[in-house]
Amino acid sequence: MPTPTQTAVLLFDCPDRKGIVAAIANFLVLHYDANVLNADQHQDAELSLFFMRVEFTTKDPCSRAQFHDLFSPLAAEFHMNWRLTFSSPPRNVAIFVSHYLHCLADLLHRHQSGDRPSLVPTRLHRGPALSRRLCLRRQAHRSHQPLRHRQPRRRPHHRAGRH
Repeated sequence: MPTPTQTAVLLFDCPDRKGIVAAIANFLVLHYDANVLNADQHQDAELSLFFMRVEFTTKDPCSRAQFHDLFSPLAAEFHMNWRLTFSSPPRNVAIFVSHYLHCLADLLHRHQSGDRPSLVPTRLHRGPALSRRLCLRRQAHRSHQPLRHRQPRRRPHHRAGRH
């Protein structure tokens, strides 16, 4: 079984000077065997400040407390203001569909394109006609998610004067 990876984002600013990018990259590789996915940096020459955002993955355990302990000396050396955030795992989502298939199509498209990172283990819908249309769409998109048909519960009608 492959080791799960953890994704984190390090965001910091500090006075500008040589060696900041190299120090960050060396720290991440040395302590976490990290792979940098994305790095954005900006220098404000007027204020002599350096800003950076580094997104990285690691298979090594990485907690906030541990990162703080290991990173604090480097942050102190460069006088950094920094924060670390972790990507959360995708959440399970159930989609309830009534009659409007275009709304479901939009949600599934956003899910498939990564705009809405989530797991969609089930979709509940009303009506066998919609079920057939969803099955055709599912086959067209090669989705292997189960479809479940649920009949709506009938609410008792209360008429005025009758108990």
